[in-house]
Amino acid sequence: MRQGKVHLVTAATMPDCVATAAFAASALGFSFTLGPHTRSLTLENVEGDTGRTLFVVGTFWKDQILEWSKRFAYVHVYSFGDDISDMFAAIPNVNCFCDRERKGSIAWLQSQRWEQSIQVDADLLSLLNVRWSGEGDDRVQAFFTGVYDYVTTLDVDMMTVFMRLLDGSMLKVEDVITRGNLLLANHRGICAERVRKSALVTPRVVMVEGPEFINHTHAAIVKAHPRIGYSVVYRILFNKGEPILAVSVRTYPEFASDDALVFLHGLGSPGGSAKAAGTTGPFAELWEKLLKRIAVANE
Repeated sequence: MRQGKVHLVTAATMPDCVATAAFAASALGFSFTLGPHTRSLTLENVEGDTGRTLFVVGTFWKDQILEWSKRFAYVHVYSFGDDISDMFAAIPNVNCFCDRERKGSIAWLQSQRWEQSIQVDADLLSLLNVRWSGEGDDRVQAFFTGVYDYVTTLDVDMMTVFMRLLDGSMLKVEDVITRGNLLLANHRGICAERVRKSALVTPRVVMVEGPEFINHTHAAIVKAHPRIGYSVVYRILFNKGEPILAVSVRTYPEFASDDALVFLHGLGSPGGSAKAAGTTGPFAELWEKLLKRIAVANE
């Protein structure tokens, strides 16, 4: 593919999307636009001229892409799993890619035919690409934990952290992973203590408050109670003074009668998957329903 003038648009809220923008800018020389979230980006937000190629990563409104197709010579859209190609079949300059194999948007960009060779640390790209599959190991988790910590302690945005990693001379992958491992050890200790002291333990469901480190709290529950069907982690949020309950559920099929979405059925508007789901709602109402649902699961 001839590079020419190329622009990428994605969200600034997800580390995977930010890493993709950093890779596109550092390795491929793209200009880019990051939005608070993808659907907030309008035609006016995205810089560029007729004759440019636009790469789009994320979930956008159909009308946004249609407008961009009038302004850019070519529009390439990466979607996370939904095949949207039929929506744009009649528009010759829009090409949609559905990542059914979940290889990631960086791998998608790498697969394009560029005139120049792409010279980027293979280990870093592997860490970034595997994140998309949702099957990252402890090393991947440590890496992204370290990235978030660098954003906080260095008081820089995530784009800057990824650009420094891609540069290689300013920030090393192993330094980030080492930092992340130290934080993970601390987080896991906090969660184990939380479960030991504060959990509501029933035969099939264990529930505990987890204002942070939600994934680690689920892991701590299962480690302490390996024969349960469900782990429930909740936190209380405040919206203009009204308490909101946020609930996260993981299910373990060997000991569960329902999947996570079924478990949360009737409790707000749950989203997620069969293995992991969540919901939110007014505290008092949702709390009462949640306790009743736990009682039913133990019948």
